[in-house]
Amino acid sequence: MLEKYADQILGAILTGGGAVLTAVLAWSYKRANEWWGRPRIAIEIGNGEGHIYENVLIKTYSHGGSSTSTERDAVFVRARVTNKEGMYRTPDQARGCVGYLAGLERWDDSSGSFVPTKYQDFLRLEWSFNKDVLGMDLLPGIPIWLDVCYVLAPKLTMEPPVLKLASNPPVNRYGSGFELPGMYRVKVQVSGENFGAKSLQFYVLVIAGSAQPEILDEASWRERLPALVAACADEVAVGARVDQPVS
Repeated sequence: MLEKYADQILGAILTGGGAVLTAVLAWSYKRANEWWGRPRIAIEIGNGEGHIYENVLIKTYSHGGSSTSTERDAVFVRARVTNKEGMYRTPDQARGCVGYLAGLERWDDSSGSFVPTKYQDFLRLEWSFNKDVLGMDLLPGIPIWLDVCYVLAPKLTMEPPVLKLASNPPVNRYGSGFELPGMYRVKVQVSGENFGAKSLQFYVLVIAGSAQPEILDEASWRERLPALVAACADEVAVGARVDQPVS
């Protein structure tokens, strides 16, 4: 009896197996296309044109029926965010990209290490010249600039410069800025609707008597580290000699 229907059973098995295999192949092909076309976000920093952008910020104060304006030089530190094209591929549009300030630490001379600052948030950053845009769509190969922070220096007074955050919107608790001169370790993250979060860590250095930030990547920072540690040791030694009682 079984032999009578053996061919039919085998045919049904082969047909069902073929349908499953076809479905698996179709699913695999779809996922491979999605993987091949997925956005590939690159975050880049540097000291060249675009990364360091000088501007004048004008703030107007109202006093009854009159108003006054003050000008301050601002030097912006900006990250370039690009949906990278490949030699043989064009990625999909990266949708709803949002940049965040994911960390801010300050170099401490006394300990010879980076220490936390009062910044303990995860604030959204501003796309350069696109204040009203919260989620930016990135077309393949088109770089978009992200304001990270800026050095603010008064034009007509002797007040020291401060490091300010380019958060959107600004947050009152960080309105006074962060102390300069100094070195800060900064972490930026970019997230979107159709790709995983990408992050980059870099360093912002502003020396005494200057309002011009210098940007260091990880390699440049490692090269500077021995000199910083030696300078810290010299300061500690000088402080110890000053504190010694005169015999």
